Amino acid sequence: MEKCLGDRLGFRSVVIRLRNQLGYSVFDESWAARMAISRGKVLFGLDYIDSYLGKDFVGEAVVRHSALRLRSVQDSLARHEQHRAGWRHPACLGAPPPLTPGTLP
Repeated sequence: MEKCLGDRLGFRSVVIRLRNQLGYSVFDESWAARMAISRGKVLFGLDYIDSYLGKDFVGEAVVRHSALRLRSVQDSLARHEQHRAGWRHPACLGAPPPLTPGTLP
């Protein structure tokens, strides 16, 4: 039905929202993909529930590898900052002159 409507109507997203709202309001069901309704009638995305349950955990090895790469980037940036520590932009060398009524243009 959605594909047929999408091919023939320019306002497909509005029709889908109305359909999903009808399912939720009238039938207390979620007709939207990957959505669940809690006991308190709150809609939850199943992706968040899967993450909470650890179903999308990539594994300790991948997490460790990512952490080591991040640490390498941090160390590299720290070394780069040490080389730049003595350098300042010429405009930042001195404090700007104070603005007083007599010095305003």
